[in-house]
Amino acid sequence: MNSEKNYGSEFCQEVCKDIHLNWNFIKINPKAQVALDEQIKLINDVIDYTHEILRTLGEVSKRAYFAFQIIMTHVVMPLSYGILCNLLIGNLPACYGQMRIILEGLVKALIADTRFPDYGFFKEKLDKLEALMREAKFSFQKLCNNLMPRSIVEDDIDVIINLWRDLSSQWVHAKGISNKIVDKLIKHEAPPPWSIIVPIAYDERDIPDLTEFADYIRRLRVVINILMRAWKLQFIKRSRSLMF
Repeated sequence: MNSEKNYGSEFCQEVCKDIHLNWNFIKINPKAQVALDEQIKLINDVIDYTHEILRTLGEVSKRAYFAFQIIMTHVVMPLSYGILCNLLIGNLPACYGQMRIILEGLVKALIADTRFPDYGFFKEKLDKLEALMREAKFSFQKLCNNLMPRSIVEDDIDVIINLWRDLSSQWVHAKGISNKIVDKLIKHEAPPPWSIIVPIAYDERDIPDLTEFADYIRRLRVVINILMRAWKLQFIKRSRSLMF
């Protein structure tokens, strides 16, 4: 029992040490600093969107009627902080899994609110959408192309689909991660630190991965803004009618 307690304490100390090292590494390397900057911008965006949604809905927010409200507040908000935590412990693959959850969650929530307004509880809408997807054999791409609100133009739908596809193929699926490990082995004759152990301290080899991370976060912020605008356009007036 004592050895387990000691291990837990030592592991926590190691996590804190690597967070401190990674913070300092990022702050002194401008090419890496952009990763932290973009992630903090994402968190601030989500805070602003959540406050706007709750302020606009008022008492209606307590009914858990809108799936988009629930996903933004209880999925996107904590995961945006989760991405920051994984960034600081060197766990880049986990960051991308969380990005895809955010993307899929908001897209499905927007479509569920749009397609099933007569259901009074957000989970009923999401369940109905999942059942429709199974019946129609819709992939994420088909879902976006066929059921996205008309207020989202085709170019923006392409932006959403391309981000989802890149997240999946490059960082979420094992094949994409394996390909990245092989590329690092060829270039540096060593696997990337994040593929060895977590937590891990960054070094110069990680800067390209950190700049890539920043680009993905930037793209995710654009997509969230597209979805937020579409939801507001679609439901602000409806939420006011629900107050009475």
